[in-house]
Amino acid sequence: MPNGSELKSPAAKALRAAGYKPCPRWWLTEEQMELVAYMAAQNADDVNRIRAEAQMKPTMTAEEQIDAAWKKWRQERGEDDEKMEAEADHS
Repeated sequence: MPNGSELKSPAAKALRAAGYKPCPRWWLTEEQMELVAYMAAQNADDVNRIRAEAQMKPTMTAEEQIDAAWKKWRQERGEDDEKMEAEADHS
């Protein structure tokens, strides 16, 4: 039985970001199960593509994540990264 770690994988995070959600275990009739399986099969190509892309992306180090977060924050405030870096070099 899975321990839930697959729900925290880079692929799972990418799938959530794309709007997909894991299907919890529900009690269904055979007919309902067939409908759910049919609907889920319609997503197979996209899900497989997203999983493959997530596996190919190198994960960022903690320092890179912090730098990216600061850069995003500065951009949201309209601050110029090059100007900020130049000021940091002179201090």
